[in-house]
Amino acid sequence: DLWLHDIASGATTQVTTDPEYDENATWSPDSRMVAYQGNVDYQTAALLAPVDGSQRPRPILRKEFYSLGSFTRDGKAVILSAIGKNGDTDLALVRLDGPGVPEMLSPEPGLQAEPAISPDGQWLAFTTDRSGRPEVVLARLIDDGKAARLGDQRLPVSTAGGSEPEWLRDGQELVYVGSDRFLTAVAVTRAGGALTLGKPTRLLRLPIDAGGTATWSRTGDHTKFVIVEAPNADGQTFRVMTGWR
Repeated sequence: DLWLHDIASGATTQVTTDPEYDENATWSPDSRMVAYQGNVDYQTAALLAPVDGSQRPRPILRKEFYSLGSFTRDGKAVILSAIGKNGDTDLALVRLDGPGVPEMLSPEPGLQAEPAISPDGQWLAFTTDRSGRPEVVLARLIDDGKAARLGDQRLPVSTAGGSEPEWLRDGQELVYVGSDRFLTAVAVTRAGGALTLGKPTRLLRLPIDAGGTATWSRTGDHTKFVIVEAPNADGQTFRVMTGWR
C-alpha cells in the first residue's frame, strides 16, 4: 500500500488499503493527488487518488497500462508508458478529464518508459532501448490541449546506460540511474529554444535491495536523496527443492 510520511513531524499515514499491490506513486503538482500503479479486476492499472482519502481511487488507464510517469505541469494529464498494438511499450498522455484513452506520443519499436516532464512542460526525459540497451534521452513535448506528440529529435542524456530520469525543480539538471547503479547528474542549459547537456557526473551509488532493484526519490532541489536500503540483502537465501513428485 501507499503510505505518507511527514518528514517534519515523523507522522506516517496510510493512503491506500487495496488488498493488491499499490506502488510507484507520483505527486500531482499541487500535492493533493497521487497517481500510482495498482490493480483493477486482477489487471495492472494506473489509478488516481486524493492524499487525504476523501475520495475512492479511480482508474485512469487499465489494460494498456505498463508503467507510470509523471503529471503534466497543469495537473490535467498524466504521462505514462502504455502497451502498443505490437506489444511494444510507448509513451502516452492520458487526460484526467477525458475518456481515459491514451494518446500515443511517439509509437516506436521496443521499450519507451519512465517519462519525466520538464518543469516548463516543454521537454520529456525518458528511457528507451533503441540503441540495444536502456538509455535516457530527451524529446520535445508538443501539446495543443487536444492532441499531444513528441518531436522527432532525440537528445542523448546518458552515454553508458541509464534509466529513471528525474528533473531538478528549476529544470537545470537531470538525474538518472546509470548502468553501474550510480545516481548521475547532467546539467541542462537553455539557449533560446535549444538545450545543451553537460557531461554526466556521478553523485552516489545506490545499494541493491533484496528484490534486485533500488528505489530512490529526491527533493526538488536535489540536495537530499531518499534511497531504500536492504541490510539483509546479502543474506538472502534461495532454496531449490528436488524430487518433489
